[in-house]
Amino acid sequence: MKKRITFSANKKSTIDAIDDYSNAKGYSRSEVISFLLNATAPALNKITSQYHIAQTLESTLGCIFEEKAPSIARGEPKLTYEEFFYSVWNTHIRHRNEVVDQDFYAHKIPHDKMGKSEKKLIHEKLSYIIKSFNVKKAIFIYADRRVNHKHLIAGGLSNIILIKETVYDGCFFDLSSIVIMPIFELITFGVEAVLKRNKTPPKQSCYCWIPIYYTNDLAVMVPVIAEGDTPQKAMKGGDAIIINPFNGEVSHTF
Repeated sequence: MKKRITFSANKKSTIDAIDDYSNAKGYSRSEVISFLLNATAPALNKITSQYHIAQTLESTLGCIFEEKAPSIARGEPKLTYEEFFYSVWNTHIRHRNEVVDQDFYAHKIPHDKMGKSEKKLIHEKLSYIIKSFNVKKAIFIYADRRVNHKHLIAGGLSNIILIKETVYDGCFFDLSSIVIMPIFELITFGVEAVLKRNKTPPKQSCYCWIPIYYTNDLAVMVPVIAEGDTPQKAMKGGDAIIINPFNGEVSHTF
């Protein structure tokens, strides 16, 4: 069955070659073109068939990998620095006991920040607790602090975290570099960006930061650094740390 088609050649030399062949063989131009198309059709069919086979294989393999990838990821979880050191914090660094305190202290200053008297009394309390539990350090963290300027008192609910060790397998938990960060900012931007936003650049590079306490949408964060890179001042540090998250206060010396 004949079917009329029209096409344009993009090379004059091709038309000349067809005309030369048609003149030599006594065929019309159309007959020569039809002959050439018929000769190439089987090869074109084979190419098309192989192309479809390749597409089918690619599609099948794609489906297999899409199905298998999640299970591979679940089967081979990778522990992050944060997960590892947070686990170490709970098992090797902090003491299993935690002291709850709810005392109030004299507060004669006009603002809400902690005064010298409040810090001094808390420090004395921490020193006593450190000796009683035979631990290296103690961290006092206000969970709820109220200031009553009328009655000149301040205080409230607090937790005291006891620290057994500060070093684990060559890694130092730098309690001298504690930073209070908003949880929302941590989730949104990450630790490094929050430090930059709050203009509190880290003193030195660290493995990671871990949260040691949460209160009122705030997280108390501690960096973990290589023991060999730890400044002597940080290694010795104070044994009593007082944190008032509500005013961004972290006190190491008294």
